[in-house]
Amino acid sequence: MDVFSGDAGDDVLYGYSGNDYFYGGFGNDTMYGGDGVDVLIGGPGSDYFDGGTGVNYYFDGSGTPRIGADTYVVNDVPSVQVVQDWNATTDIVQMNGSGFTSFADVLSHSYQNGAYFVVQVDGDTAVWLNGASASTLTASNFSIVS
Repeated sequence: MDVFSGDAGDDVLYGYSGNDYFYGGFGNDTMYGGDGVDVLIGGPGSDYFDGGTGVNYYFDGSGTPRIGADTYVVNDVPSVQVVQDWNATTDIVQMNGSGFTSFADVLSHSYQNGAYFVVQVDGDTAVWLNGASASTLTASNFSIVS
């Protein structure tokens, strides 16, 4: 397992194939997980998380309730993105290459699984949002990129 840690300030961290652990620290950090099972932890600030392929777990990590507006990337690659510290007020899921064209498409490919709102992009790509539901999400929570 590789471990990557940022400092105060805006850090850019890149992972490798295999399992990686990231901690962004203070600032507006950008983290790329690569292949494997990755854990990406932000901190105070607005962070950008792209876990890559595999199963990826995201945590705000600030120690205070939802201090930043975070972006979680879902690419059309075999992956499951699990957002543990979802905040519908500030956070965004960026859908890259999903084939979706609207928020209605997102909702039509989603379901509730306990505390998680799950968007099933296709048979091997999904994002799980802890604490979310269809009633708490809006179109502004999703950025759809062709």
